[in-house]
Amino acid sequence: MRKKSFLRLLVLVVFVSLLVVFSIGGCRVEEPVAEEPVTEEPVTEEPVTEEPVAEEPVAEEPVAEEPDKKPISEITIGVVINTLRHPYYVQIVEGYEKVAADLGVNIIIKDPDQDANKQVAMIEELIETHNVDALCVDPCLPGALASIVEEASEMGIPLVSGAGHIPGEVCFVGSDNYVGGRLAGAYAGEWLLNNVQDRIPVIGIVESTRYPIPNLRIPGYIEGVREFVPDAIIEIRDSEANKADAMTAMEGILTKYERVDATFGINDPTSLGALAACEAKFGAENMVACGFDCDPDGIEALKDPDHPAFMADVAQYPELITRYMLVLAIRTIWEEEIPSRIWAPCKLATRDNIDDVLADVPECEYDIIK
Repeated sequence: MRKKSFLRLLVLVVFVSLLVVFSIGGCRVEEPVAEEPVTEEPVTEEPVTEEPVAEEPVAEEPVAEEPDKKPISEITIGVVINTLRHPYYVQIVEGYEKVAADLGVNIIIKDPDQDANKQVAMIEELIETHNVDALCVDPCLPGALASIVEEASEMGIPLVSGAGHIPGEVCFVGSDNYVGGRLAGAYAGEWLLNNVQDRIPVIGIVESTRYPIPNLRIPGYIEGVREFVPDAIIEIRDSEANKADAMTAMEGILTKYERVDATFGINDPTSLGALAACEAKFGAENMVACGFDCDPDGIEALKDPDHPAFMADVAQYPELITRYMLVLAIRTIWEEEIPSRIWAPCKLATRDNIDDVLADVPECEYDIIK
């Protein structure tokens, strides 16, 4: 019994040993396999084609069409001056005729000869009989035209005024009177400062309150004089702005003073009338006279050695003024915006530069290029 048990135990031990040996020998420890990095091929993305988005149409603002412009050749402008007895207005009429031909516009010119009632009747004839498209008027008496200008305005006929404001005007055109007067005053003041040193200078001035706009030359002249001779004695007389009346006015001043050292008038006729009174009274020696216009008589006196006292004249440019008036009238007919006032430039002329000053006509800022 013991022997069998021993044998069984021995067999079991051997069997177990064999199992252990085979288990150890059959087990392998695998080395970890280094994995090669996987290089990912770049994925080429196919471009996505976007479907075009249909834009909604934008509603455009309606463009206001410009009204058809009436051809210049079909436009007629009525022109009413002040008086052809004044040399300045002879130049103004010449300016109108030259500019009208240049622009190709039709004009009808009327001369009321300083009669305000005639001027009203002439304007009425132009708007009712001639059916003008616009008016250019230099008033004889500005306040007398208010009703007829209102009537014209109601008929769609604009008015451009010159030399004086008119109620209802669309634009006023005139020389820069105050500045021009100041140019003459500064010239006279400097002459007095250098040539009248033993007494207080006496200055005789002839104005015309009938014409408020041109009369701006008087305060301009006084300002220019005072810059050089602030203590000067200034005597002013009113007139009708013509030579004979101005001569009478200056004679009145010369009853108060034995002589004057300077004279100035609102225009060339008054300036020359004042000078004539001085020449008759004391020979106009050792004095300076200035004018305003550079009208033909003023130019002649400035160049004449027989009138040495007449040393300077303020040039205004009638052709420039009439160009402004016709051009602005046309632009108003075309319903364009225009300025309410134009001051045309002036220049001081002496006997040394008179020809150059007259030839150097300033340009019209609102001109129409054909």
